[in-house]
Amino acid sequence: MYNKLKKQISKYNDLPITAKASFVYLVTSLIQKGLGFVTSPIFIRLMSSEEYGIMTLYFTNYDLIGTIAMFSLSAGCFDIGIQDFKENRYSFIFSVLILSNIITIITGLIVFILYPYIGIYLRINKFLLSLMFINYFFSPAFIFWTRAERFAFRYKSPAILTSITAVISSVLAVLMVCFSEKYKVEARIVGMTAVMLPLNCFFWIFISKKANFKPRFEYIKFAFLFNLPLIPHYLSSYVLNSSDRLMIANLCGESAAAYYSLAYTVAAVVTIVWNAINSSLVPYVFDKYERKEYNAVSAYVLPVMSIFALICLMIVMMAPEIIKILGTKEYYQAMYVIPPVVGGVYFQALYFIFTNILYFFKKPKIVMLASLTAAALNICLNYIGIMIFGYIAAGYTTLICFLLQAVFDYYISKKIVGQNIYDMKYLTTLSVVVLIISLLSNLLYKYIFFRWIIIICLIVILILKKDVMHIGKNKK
Repeated sequence: MYNKLKKQISKYNDLPITAKASFVYLVTSLIQKGLGFVTSPIFIRLMSSEEYGIMTLYFTNYDLIGTIAMFSLSAGCFDIGIQDFKENRYSFIFSVLILSNIITIITGLIVFILYPYIGIYLRINKFLLSLMFINYFFSPAFIFWTRAERFAFRYKSPAILTSITAVISSVLAVLMVCFSEKYKVEARIVGMTAVMLPLNCFFWIFISKKANFKPRFEYIKFAFLFNLPLIPHYLSSYVLNSSDRLMIANLCGESAAAYYSLAYTVAAVVTIVWNAINSSLVPYVFDKYERKEYNAVSAYVLPVMSIFALICLMIVMMAPEIIKILGTKEYYQAMYVIPPVVGGVYFQALYFIFTNILYFFKKPKIVMLASLTAAALNICLNYIGIMIFGYIAAGYTTLICFLLQAVFDYYISKKIVGQNIYDMKYLTTLSVVVLIISLLSNLLYKYIFFRWIIIICLIVILILKKDVMHIGKNKK
């Protein structure tokens, strides 16, 4: 055992610095997201369904409002700026930080002025809203520092700090909710903020001192003009992933939002798996796109999609057992939301393999158009579906929108390249199987024996992954 461990450590040490950094950041991300998955059953048992629903709405609103309040400056704009202005790196970081803070203050003033009119839709009190904007103001500092360190392949300190604070904030939040009788939602948010806020403040001061408290207008102008046209794309992405929970809370109540959010917690774990897969796909496929070796791309990507589809189908089939582990009897109805939301994650992954093509050929505006269209359609279908069929319908409308976005991106990518990069007959067959099971699996949940036969078959196929890898090879 010791020799095997020593051999694995030796292999890791021999990896190039880029591979080490990617691996460490992947593990760190899994720790962060995994803690959310692990603590969900605890909070479900400590809080009422209404309280849990309000808590999930806080985080949903945090992402949506934060897209504007922090101007999504930690996205591609930051990486490009770090590269272009590397001789004045901290001056650039501080300038972007100041821009973020200015936009946060302006957004905060607008939100609080309009609160008497929009508070009923946000469904969070002024105390939680104040905490939200305090986090918006200081949290970019730590995010910017982490991305700057990642750019320089200094991964150890960010990984350690991120992991430690994630663990401490999760533990503190659970303890505070345990000892709170009345204000459990506030205790959950304060528990998280109490750990992260001092760290964020430290890095705000650290970055400011490094830049001698002197922002540069040209850097602020660059970041603002670069990100301004991308805000609709970022907003539409969040709307597509989050509007359903907000609409459910307003149309069906916080308890229904809590049931739906539990199913989304399961989907979030599947999303983590795909994000890890896609991060490893992009460097390889971009290299092959450049060489126009499209058959090699198809032979590499299709088996990956096959395995990911099998993982999604396994989770769909195991939905009753997963919900029983995560929630109480009150939450059991959430099992019926898992098939469409996990199926939606598969189609989200499907459109990613086409948007990768669009990004390579520098067509981000088309990606934005697809995202905006899907988000607008999702809002309309959500409203109609929830009003007629209840909150479970939101899962199916989201699945439909991800499917349509994948189809749209496929046709555009085919038009740009001039041919099919992937074996579309195989991809279509795989997608139809996932779609049918996502739509009909609820009918099988009462038949435990039959379901577990299917689950065992899926596990066997995954174990025999060599066979699966050959299925998806492009035969063109």
